Amino acid sequence: MFAACHLSKIKAVMAEKKKPGRIRLGVSACLLGQPVRYDGKDKLIPAFKKRWSRFVTWVPVCPETECGLTVPREKIGLFGPGPAFRLKGLKTGKDVTGQMVHWTEKKLDELVRANLSGFILKSGSPSCGLTSALDYSSGVLVSGLFTSFLQRRFPDLPLVEEKNLAYSEVRENFLDRIFVYKRWQEFLEKDGSIGGLVSFHARHKLIIMAHSVRLLSLLGNLVASARNKAAVLAQYQKYLTAAMKKPATGKTHTNVLQHLAGYFKKVLPQEERERLAQQIKAYSQGALSREEILSSLRHYARRYRQRYLLQQFYLFPEPEEWPLRFISPGL
Repeated sequence: MFAACHLSKIKAVMAEKKKPGRIRLGVSACLLGQPVRYDGKDKLIPAFKKRWSRFVTWVPVCPETECGLTVPREKIGLFGPGPAFRLKGLKTGKDVTGQMVHWTEKKLDELVRANLSGFILKSGSPSCGLTSALDYSSGVLVSGLFTSFLQRRFPDLPLVEEKNLAYSEVRENFLDRIFVYKRWQEFLEKDGSIGGLVSFHARHKLIIMAHSVRLLSLLGNLVASARNKAAVLAQYQKYLTAAMKKPATGKTHTNVLQHLAGYFKKVLPQEERERLAQQIKAYSQGALSREEILSSLRHYARRYRQRYLLQQFYLFPEPEEWPLRFISPGL
């Protein structure tokens, strides 16, 4: 019976992995409605689950119940000094740090095989919080115990707390990061050549530009002088991660839009050039959405057969990206 059940689970996982385009995200299990919190409740956000679950394959994790703590249970908290935090019961002082760490080390090995492209974490949790777990010894906000191990094991993995996805700029930056991370991991797995790196860099230039012009320049120089493949790939990944961690803003996107407009300077009629310039100015002043301008730029890229622009993920996201970019998470 157990063997049959286990085989069934393996087949389900393999079938899920074969679904085209679905991005795999880790998530604190309580956010999907699992009643795993200390009080036996959940932190379900119905609209978020309903809307995003259509396009995301979730890998739910609850460090506290999965490491063996009961539901319901005594509320636990972090006690410093860091980085050697202890997880203890707030009433009894019972120390469950060892239990959590032992489980976490095994869980992280499992997550290596899960092919995650990002992780959405429960804010305020002593195990899952990213920057909002309370250190009861100092009153300072820190990372939860599980999350601190997750960050050390996967330093490039995009992480975000669910509460911050309510802010459009944070959400857009997180989506940029997870899809670039996904494509980078796929490139390493399926190609990993210098020629492939040149192509990867060329198609991501405008996205990187929106996050860091300085690091785009460093990445360009690195690709242009690529010799030792292993060293170049490692350095490229380091710079790429650093660039994507820098938030793109209205100001940096305005810079990219003006850069894009330059491609049509000599081919667009004056009236259309002026209209485009006015649209970009309106965006910079918060009076127009970026998507409205990108729609015009896509039209021009197709009309004038700008091959370089037609390959840019900034202008033409992959099909699986569109829904997540244009539906509210309902937070």
